[in-house]
Amino acid sequence: MPGADANVVTAIDVSDSIGRYEEWLQQAGLVRALVHPDFLRAATAGPRRRIGFAVFTWSSDGKFDLLVPWTVIGSAEDAARLSQALASVTLIDRTHYGGGDMEQDRDGDADPAAMHDRLTDMSEAIDFASRLLTSSPHATERAVTNICANGTDNFAGGTESSRDAALELLLQNCCMAWRAVFSSIFA
Repeated sequence: MPGADANVVTAIDVSDSIGRYEEWLQQAGLVRALVHPDFLRAATAGPRRRIGFAVFTWSSDGKFDLLVPWTVIGSAEDAARLSQALASVTLIDRTHYGGGDMEQDRDGDADPAAMHDRLTDMSEAIDFASRLLTSSPHATERAVTNICANGTDNFAGGTESSRDAALELLLQNCCMAWRAVFSSIFA
């Protein structure tokens, strides 16, 4: 039986508002969750006994990095392989601003002018995740977006319009897939 019981996309916030602790928390949490028995039971409980899985990092201004392209988790070995790969990835390259958690002025205080452009655009993460979900090679009726972030969307418009657009896109994609299935059955 081809396909997956669900396609799951995890988006990891690497915007400049993420400090070293938040970076570790996101990465260590995902690494541990992938091999947790409850997750493995859920991932393999459906009729296909597998899920499609992808992970990307995001920050404002449309910066996305696909850490895990679409793959399948159908066993503890699959999950362990992904967990190990994610554990070895550097999420945030801090060398461009001296290796700290944010740009600082000469006195060591946070520079508010430098922080002005560091906004967390969760709407962009939702948009990217929905496009990623619709491009999955694993046919499914279920799609899950897991967005890791350290706050709320702070761009005009909020996440509601992006969520609504994502749902519409996924519903259209789902309906087209089902039309193709039904047309092949009743042709």
